[in-house]
Amino acid sequence: MQVFCNGGVPAELALLYMVENGPGEIPIDFSKEYTASWMCLSLLGSLACSAGDTWASEIAPVLSKSPPRLITSWEKVPVGYDESTGKIVNHPTSEAKFISGKPILDNNTVNLFSSILIALLLPGVAWSFWPRT
Repeated sequence: MQVFCNGGVPAELALLYMVENGPGEIPIDFSKEYTASWMCLSLLGSLACSAGDTWASEIAPVLSKSPPRLITSWEKVPVGYDESTGKIVNHPTSEAKFISGKPILDNNTVNLFSSILIALLLPGVAWSFWPRT
């Protein structure tokens, strides 16, 4: 499920790019190649979003010298949700202590929605800053 939620949007965008534009390289230029530029930036944005989440959740706990904090209240929390192993768990166990969140919004759905949101918004933001000729 995690592979689908992190890689599904970039994989779909890559396939759509190949169908629409073919396998050749096309420079990002909204004035000449609007569709190819939009699709390329969507793909890169969704990949960067998924990679950033993965790096943050896998490497940050190893490199950080302080305990993690909740982004909503800035309260310090233990590493992971299962205190006996120190690992993050996706489903409740007897050793896991519930910290925050809703059952419908787990890590996988957050990854999927953030990847979709970035894929939709990034090309528009880039196009708004693109120099007009």
